Amino acid sequence: MSVNLLYCEGGSKSPDIRLLTTLLAGICTVEPVGSKYGLGQAIRLARAIRTGSVIAGLRDRDFDDSHALPAHTPQPWRVENNTIWLGWYWERKEIENYLIDPLVVTRALGTKAPDVAAYTAALQTAAMSVADYTAARTALTCCRVRFAPLDDSWGVERGRDKHKFPDDRQEADCRRSMGEVVRQYQQDQIVPEADVLNNFDALLPACRPGGQRFQHFLTFFAGKDLLWAMETDLVRFNLGTPGTFRERILVGIENSLEDVWTWLAEWQQLRDFVKSISSNKGI
Repeated sequence: MSVNLLYCEGGSKSPDIRLLTTLLAGICTVEPVGSKYGLGQAIRLARAIRTGSVIAGLRDRDFDDSHALPAHTPQPWRVENNTIWLGWYWERKEIENYLIDPLVVTRALGTKAPDVAAYTAALQTAAMSVADYTAARTALTCCRVRFAPLDDSWGVERGRDKHKFPDDRQEADCRRSMGEVVRQYQQDQIVPEADVLNNFDALLPACRPGGQRFQHFLTFFAGKDLLWAMETDLVRFNLGTPGTFRERILVGIENSLEDVWTWLAEWQQLRDFVKSISSNKGI
């Protein structure tokens, strides 16, 4: 038996639903539920109502404290002390981490794709420019109180998504901005600033060039941050703004005559998992 219904984050026209609809074509219905914070409850409610169906969810990984090397497979999503299976996490931080992958860009854009070596170099440069910022965002996320979200980003709101992304992202800038975020947060929840900064110090070596997280930045860094860090290079490649570039990749995926799920190992694994799941109890 396969999964009958897969819930995902985002809205009806979000990158998540568009990509998953293509990856799981012919085997599963995909529906968006909006915020990730209501995703788990939506799955449980649907299971209670549709008892004859196999229902699961797929959510972003987001920032976490795991340093495990990529296994190129979705990770099981379990709650209640590992007793209830809800579906899977993407192994990479968010959907954009897949859309900007050089392999996906090359396959989705075809003859209009940029030179792969030049694009890969631009992506690497973008990763270096957000290394300290990524350590800061991860530190903030890992220190937040459960069920009380702590902002993990700051800066100018960019694009239609209004993604916050700062122009100044070096270590000193991050330390100052993290302090401001924590002091604002302490109006409602107590999070010691020293804890956040200690976590930041511990993460910096891993996120900087040579570190384990940097070596796998398409897994651990935020795809949206990488997109905006590449803004100048995307224009140089005649690929448009970050938002336009993302849309071109999505359209290329949707219109491809290939079995798109074969492009990345994790996409193939997800499709296999959805096809072979036996019940709402998981694998």
